[in-house]
Amino acid sequence: MQVLFNTNNTVNGHQRMEAYVSSRVNEVFKRFDEMITRVEVHLSDQNGDKPGKGDQQCRIEVRLRGMNPITVTSREDEMEQAINNGLKKALGTIDKAVDKARAH
Repeated sequence: MQVLFNTNNTVNGHQRMEAYVSSRVNEVFKRFDEMITRVEVHLSDQNGDKPGKGDQQCRIEVRLRGMNPITVTSREDEMEQAINNGLKKALGTIDKAVDKARAH
């Protein structure tokens, strides 16, 4: 599984955040490792330097072998919260898509 990591210029701690995201992606999606070809994670601060609630955004796109890509977005007050909630949403969506594909 290939993990691609992208941020805009408002996200701090790029290297630390990239290591954290890669570790979490591999941990959360490990049971689908053979099915997932690529995971793209896009992090951004929607308000830039201005403070705000729910301005930390994590968009995750998961490419599954032989299936349409799955994209989810999570916005939270803290980036790690946005990442973890985004991964949770993506995992639930993958579960449903795989179950549906197996039923057909």
